[in-house]
Amino acid sequence: MSIEDPKRKNAESPGNLRPNQLITTFGPGSIAQMKNDSVIVMGIDWWDTSDKFTVVQHPSLEKICNKSHFRMPIAMESTNKVIPCKSFPTWGVCSNTFCRRLQQHKSSPHPNNNSQFLCSECKNQLIPARMIVMCDKGHLDEFPWVKWAHSSPKDNALQCTAINPKLKWSALNKTTSIGDYYVKCLDCGSSRKMSGALGPQGLPSDMMVCFGYSPWLGKHEKCTVRSKKNNTLTNSSVRAVLTRATSLYYPSTISALLIPKYRHPIQIRINEKIETIRDDIDEGRSFEEIAKRKIFEELRDEQNYSVNEIVDKLEIRFGEGGQINKDSTESDIKDEEYEDIMETEFEGDDIIDVKSAPLGELEKYFSVLKKANRLTMVKVLRYFTRGSPPNPYASDEEDDMNICSIQRRKQDWFPCVSNKGEGIFFSIREDLLKEWEQRPEVQKRCGALFESFNEWAKTREWDIPETRRPRYVLLHTLAHALIRELSISSGYNEASIAERIYEGNNHNAILLFTASSSSDGSLGGLVRKAEQGQFLSILENAIQKSKYCSRDPLCIEDDPYEKKQRGFPVHTRLNGAACYACTLIPETSCNEFNRLLDRKFLFDDEIGFFRDI
Repeated sequence: MSIEDPKRKNAESPGNLRPNQLITTFGPGSIAQMKNDSVIVMGIDWWDTSDKFTVVQHPSLEKICNKSHFRMPIAMESTNKVIPCKSFPTWGVCSNTFCRRLQQHKSSPHPNNNSQFLCSECKNQLIPARMIVMCDKGHLDEFPWVKWAHSSPKDNALQCTAINPKLKWSALNKTTSIGDYYVKCLDCGSSRKMSGALGPQGLPSDMMVCFGYSPWLGKHEKCTVRSKKNNTLTNSSVRAVLTRATSLYYPSTISALLIPKYRHPIQIRINEKIETIRDDIDEGRSFEEIAKRKIFEELRDEQNYSVNEIVDKLEIRFGEGGQINKDSTESDIKDEEYEDIMETEFEGDDIIDVKSAPLGELEKYFSVLKKANRLTMVKVLRYFTRGSPPNPYASDEEDDMNICSIQRRKQDWFPCVSNKGEGIFFSIREDLLKEWEQRPEVQKRCGALFESFNEWAKTREWDIPETRRPRYVLLHTLAHALIRELSISSGYNEASIAERIYEGNNHNAILLFTASSSSDGSLGGLVRKAEQGQFLSILENAIQKSKYCSRDPLCIEDDPYEKKQRGFPVHTRLNGAACYACTLIPETSCNEFNRLLDRKFLFDDEIGFFRDI
């Protein structure tokens, strides 16, 4: 997927991004380092969606996001420039080691050098500056290089008279740290090291305040904070950040499976004629009137679906019917997925193919085992934050603080990516889980974990809507143990296998799946492990290996209750016996960013669920 700067006349594209990256790392508002420039990806208002995007429908996600549909970028050759961007920051350093001029480049690169910006002095390529400024509300702006060069206390007596001072970027040649660089004015001789620029206190207000600039949306807005001293509004302060800092962009995404009930013939027909149906609804037609129209004639006459059945599906999709609404969260979507997958056998579809597998000796622990030969995961980008991650428990943008929008004017769609893969779905016996959860030792250890997690969430101003139960820690830890074991025998590495935990009222399950925008996620290596006998062996090996860790006895003796009693910091109490040597997996594969894990719940003689393995 190519990106382009509309102002770059007769210049090649600055670079390419994969469709997945536009939903995660390099979505609207992010800064991407391209071949010859640093660019910021523009909001979806500027995207050319005419024929370079695939329309994706997912009823539950549409209701939650309050959108009519989603659009997925199509991977194309670099000549098809469909994702607009703009050069940011516009300051750069000359690549010539003898020059090293720090300067702002023009809006367009030199026509004879494709997409390269050139130094005004020696005509060598400009390398994008490493720093910008950011406020707490996510606004971005250029770093005040001129003011910084003239702000050193020892040079206060110097008065630079140059209208456009010539700056030079120099290094002390000690390390590559930003603190060992300094900016010097060639006109007056003033200079200042960069060591104090990245401090948590931010830049002094006399040097720079926030002007409310959102370059990805092309707009300025007033950015103020209320003073605690005199209760007056003042301009927000800013702080310097590196352009490649991970804290600069945290996407807020929501994911959901395309489940069997959304592959019902009536739902498929609704997707095919969705624009016509929306027009009918806008014109005031009832669901019964729409169901009797010619667009559903084949379903009524040849497939023998009644008008009432069609009305029910229309009500779920466009009305107040169904369990999903705009106030729902991803947890509600998981409840819907669990019920549908548990109750449905769905084979032969190019999107979803789920069927039961024999349990055999697994009946001792499991109630259901299913093979997902094909599944489709839809991931939608809603907004993003800067400085700190978004609240994963927020139902919408209004519940999250300091969110940054990906659209200047409200659009009827969000960008998404639809990934295909395979998976294994299984549910643990409810009677065994209830009995295990009642053990005092389990409740005591889990209680300490949950108290620590809630305390930690409050430090981030997150409201935790749901009350977790001990089974969540068990399911989560078991999923990690199985992923580590499956990575040895399935042909997929740990980062390629993800977990989806279903924990709610009277239900529990785990989905281990692969998902890729290409066909690589459905090679069949994972599904084959659900065959009779194989999954039991994998379960036994996973439990046995969880008993040992190279960091024992330190790891196995890590007790969240004792650490809480001894006053350990809250961020050290979010797991029990779990570390990267035994239980933790790549965070992209984990639901909870490697929190709420404890391998003792798997095998321990007192609290282990699988203690007899």
